[in-house]
Amino acid sequence: MDLETFFKFLISEFSYLGLFLVQVISSASILVPVPGYVAVFVAGAKLNPLGIALSSGLGSAVGELSGYLLGSEGMKLIQKRSIRVQEYTDEFESVKRIITRFGAGAILFFAAAPLPFDIAGILFGTFGYDLNIFFMLTFVGKTIKYLLVAYTGKGLFDLFQSSLEGRLDIYSLLLLVLVILLVAGPLIYLTRARISGIVLARDIMSKPVETIEINASVIEAVVKMNKSKHGSIMVTEKEKLVGIITERDILERIVERFQDPREIKVNEIMSSPVVTVPPDTSIEEAAKVMTEKNIKKLPIMEDGKLVGIVTSMDLVRAGPKLLVLLEDLLRLGK
Repeated sequence: MDLETFFKFLISEFSYLGLFLVQVISSASILVPVPGYVAVFVAGAKLNPLGIALSSGLGSAVGELSGYLLGSEGMKLIQKRSIRVQEYTDEFESVKRIITRFGAGAILFFAAAPLPFDIAGILFGTFGYDLNIFFMLTFVGKTIKYLLVAYTGKGLFDLFQSSLEGRLDIYSLLLLVLVILLVAGPLIYLTRARISGIVLARDIMSKPVETIEINASVIEAVVKMNKSKHGSIMVTEKEKLVGIITERDILERIVERFQDPREIKVNEIMSSPVVTVPPDTSIEEAAKVMTEKNIKKLPIMEDGKLVGIVTSMDLVRAGPKLLVLLEDLLRLGK
């Protein structure tokens, strides 16, 4: 029995309870997309839209806990297994402050909008957002969304029935148009925002960037890196970027070879030339460059000057930038 047949069986045999189970399965499928919308849409033609929305909203909220718990437990595991996470304490606290400010509105928006909710659940779990509030707002948002989807199904069914009888149901037609506008609005806005590159390298880059002159010794570079708690340092010559030194460079070219870091100059172990991008580069393009060049640090240059650096962790943390987009959407609604 395939998944679609199984879903039909649940709904036909158990009605609202079946819808609840369908949404639990659909929303819990983080890596495998399962079409829960279709079940709600089709059920709208036969069942009460409010009952559909409540049962589906509750089931979806239960299912979305999988993403929240994945983020919560994943962060605990990372913190236990890697001291290096402490390097990013300030950045994580900054993101947590954003979530604290927009958390409730962000959850409600992402749950109600026709958008993938899994990443949002993982992020809120990662930053330890209150589980009870997360669950309740997810339930409310999902219920609102599924109420619209159910009424869309009902409206289409009624419209089809009335057309077969040779009459036009104006009420159903207007309801259908309204629901389509409510659903399509956020999608169109987000698509335009994505195309225009709303999240750029300048939005997620770390700054200021630690630098060291090319004639300095490796031990001086190590001291600076330890003091700033950074895993890399940029090498400059008369303020011009000429290279980069990472922890790996020091381990492979100094420690492993039993070299004296007081005697070796940074230009002897630095990686050069350095791959850079301008600050207006989208994070998608930045990630592509890092993957193609097999690098984890990407310096950001503007008018010949080093203005920041994007790391692999910055890309991981880029998800919460959606909260800024949420603020813009909320303003549009005023």
